[in-house]
Amino acid sequence: MNVSSVEDAGLQISPGELAELRQGHEELKLLDVREAEEQEVVRIEGALPVSQTLVDDMLASWPRNTPIVTYCHHGIRSLDAARFFIEKGFTNVKSLAGGIDAWAIQIDNTLPRY
Repeated sequence: MNVSSVEDAGLQISPGELAELRQGHEELKLLDVREAEEQEVVRIEGALPVSQTLVDDMLASWPRNTPIVTYCHHGIRSLDAARFFIEKGFTNVKSLAGGIDAWAIQIDNTLPRY
């Protein structure tokens, strides 16, 4: 395993771990980094759609220890987003492994898949 894939593994959270973390963890911010068209098809309840306005607000006023989980369709773009927030000083950031597709398979099979 190369260094990059080891680092990626450390940045990821499984759907099951996220489901557990969401129970009673009100301060957790779930960020949907997919395109608006994708978000119209399906989304995880309570997720915030990422926009430039949200990112600006995060960088200006969110505590850097805010628990954040990013997600996309399959977990690739959300890894990039997680790295971005870590580079900006956030210390508690994870990416949903497998994205919303894995979430729909493992946690909520009522969600449509695309």
